[in-house]
Amino acid sequence: MFSMYVSLLAVQYYLEKGGIEELRKANEIKQRRVYEALDEGVQAGVFHGKVQAHSRSWMNVTFVLSNSDAEKRFLEEAQQIGLRGVKGHRSVGGIRFSIYNAVTESQVDTIVAFMRKFIQNEVAKA
Repeated sequence: MFSMYVSLLAVQYYLEKGGIEELRKANEIKQRRVYEALDEGVQAGVFHGKVQAHSRSWMNVTFVLSNSDAEKRFLEEAQQIGLRGVKGHRSVGGIRFSIYNAVTESQVDTIVAFMRKFIQNEVAKA
């Protein structure tokens, strides 16, 4: 019964926000911003995408770093600013940002700013 109640609250919340179409638009904006930062990191040689652009997930952004030391720094620095659970699946490795419906645009801004700062710092070291 509780799960049905929580589902009702979620549906009411999304209807108040404009329904499925508005949710889709918000998620499209979030995923586009994270993938833009990822692509910047790929171009800088800091990140390497694991998925071809046409197959990218809207909800789970996955990538690897140029080496294990960089990945360790990335995870440590992410933890320091409150980004938790970004280590990829144990069988796949790398990094995974989950940007599900409950992740706000403000939280995505934090992810993107962190990624860009990390890219800048890694490029400066090279």
